[in-house]
Amino acid sequence: MEYGFSTQQMTRLLDMAADMFCLIDAQGIVTATNPASSRILGIAPETLVGRHYSDWIVDADLVGTTTALNAIAEAGQVISFVNHGRHADGSVVRLSWTASWHTGERIIHAVIRGVDRPRDLKAELRDHMEQHMRMYASNPDVAFTLDLDGHVLSVNAAIETLIGKPRVTLIGKHFRSFLPEEDLEMAETFFREALKGNVSSGRFRLVHADGSLIPIHSTTIPVMLGGEVCGLYGIDRDITDEVNREEERQRLIARAELQAKLLRGIAEASLAVHGLLSIRDILDHITEQSRKLVGVHQAIASYIDDDEDMTASHISAISEGYVDGSSDSTWSGDERIQAVVRRGNVVVRFTQDEYAAYMAGDDMQTTSSRNPALRNLLAVPLVGGDGRNIGVIQVLGRNDGEFTDDDEYILTQLANIASAAIENAVLYGSMQRELIERTRAETELLVAKDRAEEMVRLKDAFLANMSHEIRTPLTAVLGFSDILWEEVVGEHREIVHLIRRSGRRLMETLTSVLDLARLEAGGVQPTNTHCDIGALIKETCSMFEMQAAKKGLILSIAVPQERCMSYTDRALLARIVTNLVGNAVKFTNQGEIAVHLHATPSQATLTVRDTGIGMAPEFLPRMFQEFHQESTGLSRSYEGTGLGLAITKRMVEVLGGSIAVSSEKGKGTEFVVMVPRIAGRTWIPEKSDVIPQGGQAPVLVVDDNKETLLMLQMLLRDQFDVRVVSSAIDAATAASTIPFEAILIDINLGERRNGIDLLRELRMMRHLDSVPLIAMTAYALPGDRERFLDAGFSEYISKPFTKEVLITTINRQIDG
Repeated sequence: MEYGFSTQQMTRLLDMAADMFCLIDAQGIVTATNPASSRILGIAPETLVGRHYSDWIVDADLVGTTTALNAIAEAGQVISFVNHGRHADGSVVRLSWTASWHTGERIIHAVIRGVDRPRDLKAELRDHMEQHMRMYASNPDVAFTLDLDGHVLSVNAAIETLIGKPRVTLIGKHFRSFLPEEDLEMAETFFREALKGNVSSGRFRLVHADGSLIPIHSTTIPVMLGGEVCGLYGIDRDITDEVNREEERQRLIARAELQAKLLRGIAEASLAVHGLLSIRDILDHITEQSRKLVGVHQAIASYIDDDEDMTASHISAISEGYVDGSSDSTWSGDERIQAVVRRGNVVVRFTQDEYAAYMAGDDMQTTSSRNPALRNLLAVPLVGGDGRNIGVIQVLGRNDGEFTDDDEYILTQLANIASAAIENAVLYGSMQRELIERTRAETELLVAKDRAEEMVRLKDAFLANMSHEIRTPLTAVLGFSDILWEEVVGEHREIVHLIRRSGRRLMETLTSVLDLARLEAGGVQPTNTHCDIGALIKETCSMFEMQAAKKGLILSIAVPQERCMSYTDRALLARIVTNLVGNAVKFTNQGEIAVHLHATPSQATLTVRDTGIGMAPEFLPRMFQEFHQESTGLSRSYEGTGLGLAITKRMVEVLGGSIAVSSEKGKGTEFVVMVPRIAGRTWIPEKSDVIPQGGQAPVLVVDDNKETLLMLQMLLRDQFDVRVVSSAIDAATAASTIPFEAILIDINLGERRNGIDLLRELRMMRHLDSVPLIAMTAYALPGDRERFLDAGFSEYISKPFTKEVLITTINRQIDG
């Protein structure tokens, strides 16, 4: 409350006051006082501050003063009392106290008045009592005074509201008459403590006029005069609301503890059930837990899955109350209730009266005198994850009272746990069966895989061996035919031409087979370089101009005038153009072959269109398959293996493109190839592969086949200074004495050391660090080229090869 005084005005008032104003902390130390202390005690304020109150209270009144101050702090009320202080001159001064406790500051506010003349003790007692009653005249708490025998001397009007009796009828009565018998002994104990000079307080109950009991908190304070207890006064506070709140709190705590216990039970049931994989074990556990947690005499769980056409399972748990077995543990519950619950997945709850009416005449109601009747029922559904009903849990005969919402919640949770566990068990069984089936299938697949891998291994071994065995003699055939072509004349020259053409056709067939094998095995990876696609197409098509002219065909090539650069595999793209244009020339007898390139920034489109024999519509879906030709058998009109287009399609796919075809029988065919254009790095023009004429660079050839050595010596003698050796030992000796500019090494040298062993030995010679070592081998299966280059060879040539390819490869390596 604000009174409008300023701090300065309040200080002036305190300075002028005749009474002492003191602040005393919880330890009894004076923390502040006004100048009145000098007049009343003869002690200046600055001297009094910091001293304990016992320093200026006479010894006889110390106990009473301490008791009174403690009571003030405990009760939190304004209390008055009288004691005696010690004046600075040695005299004794009577002091009248009015004090209160300030909870926030934890300090006593006291007003102390010095009494100059002696007073009658009875008058002082009366003054104390009257002052106490005046203070609480309109207070809602009951204020009372008692004599030393315990009789009521006075009481305020609040007593009438508290116990419903007129207060005039209460004066003179003993305090025992207001209390129930159960509280008398404790009340007497507190009364005796007050008579000893101690403040006593505690909880009691007052008897209301209507007989009800009113809880109160009572504090009784002794009035000390002259060091003796002369009377008692006190305060009774109605704590009905506090008691009710405490009882509600205890009720909530008890309920929370019960719910925690039930939740622990549910959690333990969940852990236990989810570790079970048998539906019967799950039902057995869940019924026992339902009986215990809900508190019933019997629990029944039924699992019935109509969709799975499963046999119904019923598990029943019975309490020990059924001692004679009159309740059937195999009973599956009421089928009518089950039907209702399962049909709508609803909960059914019967009270005792409802269940008694429902079960009238049922055998389950007939029990022995020692067995409790199954008085009521609660049933909840078992629901699968898809909402299907898979069973019911029923509990019957609650141990105490009717089923509650909590019971329904607990049973529903247990039903949910059971439903999930049952579905897990069903899933486990299904997975187990599936696992057995999968294991059997995987075993069969592993056997099939092993067989397939063995077949692939045998095929690879066969191809490798056949490749080597065919390429080695074919190398000699082609090489010597090239030599003879330059030396013979007349009709013998035509024979050599036939040998060369047949050898090259055999080489092309072998190369196609091996290319297809390499492409199918994923062994072909694009080797990208900067390439002018238009120039490459024109260069490739130029090889077919003479052949087309011989057949009277027009070969037209249309490419953009500007460069059409792309970072791509030049060799693969050239093979694609070669195969398509070669096929067009082969299968066109009159008319035109048109090659057209259209380019966008992201894509190049090559179109090869001819006016040839065309293809039937039914053959088009199979034309990119291996070994497929439209004309086969005795009617076959054109040579070939049927591999060209299959290889072409796979090479287009390696470049990340696609190929399409359209054709009409007797009118011609059109192939459209689309490949992506890749920017790559900044383009630098490549060096042209020029075959030097008349160079005499020293070259060493290492091969254990005499025919191959002779052929190679004759092929290379016009271009290089050729030295030939047939073993790794001779090669190492020659390489250590002669500064060769290139060394050709056959891989299969037919001795303990092969070509790779020789490579490693030669690389250890410092003067050969920069000399190109070229692998020359009949091993030409997928991965062979990469394997030999990874081993350290500078280049790789697969047998058989032509003179032009051989010389070009050597010159490219020497020129760096």
